[in-house]
Amino acid sequence: MKSFIRNLSASTEFLLVVLVCFWWGILGSIRGIVSRSWGVNSAAAITDSGTVVLLILELSSLAATFWIARIRGWSLRSFDLHPTWRSTGTGSLLCVAIASSRYVCTVLTNAIFPGAVHLLPAASHLSPPMLILTLAINPVFEEMIETGYFVRSLQQHGMWAAVLASALFRAFLHAHLGVNAIVVVFPIGLIFGLVYWRWRQLWPLVVAHALFDLYALFPRSHAT
Repeated sequence: MKSFIRNLSASTEFLLVVLVCFWWGILGSIRGIVSRSWGVNSAAAITDSGTVVLLILELSSLAATFWIARIRGWSLRSFDLHPTWRSTGTGSLLCVAIASSRYVCTVLTNAIFPGAVHLLPAASHLSPPMLILTLAINPVFEEMIETGYFVRSLQQHGMWAAVLASALFRAFLHAHLGVNAIVVVFPIGLIFGLVYWRWRQLWPLVVAHALFDLYALFPRSHAT
């Protein structure tokens, strides 16, 4: 098995890592697209039980990816997850930037197509411990793979190819949000990809993602 993984081509490695990390997300997105095409609303409230399953999948996928990385001889230090006060402050400012882009894109879209995009997040019933656990795991997982790995794996094709692929895949994984996936998630992925391409630091992205998720996942009975 190790010999097989060691001898994979770069493109096959990329496909393997994407499938290992996102097979459930890909299947769920396809289901969401099909459900919406049939007029079925597949959105659901965020609960502890569903989040536990998601976090287990993310942690097991990261473990498998680290195993592949060790065999392939990756330098995980190149992702630069080292936290500093400066990079944390940059992440806070980046959160303001993505929140602003979300608001502008939502307002502009609704001005053209009234009611097409929901500005407020869905209902969340996460307990405080589960919320903290999610903020500690999900941003690291998503930014390491969806941004860091995507951009570094596709950088030989140029900045726009790598950044757009990362942003489009991120939007695809949120297909259950419908139009929101393109109007809200895609611009965020685009900003994250461009920032990472320029500075090659993941920590600011993780901080921005965690702060954004804190707002999106903070316990609420309904979006009002």
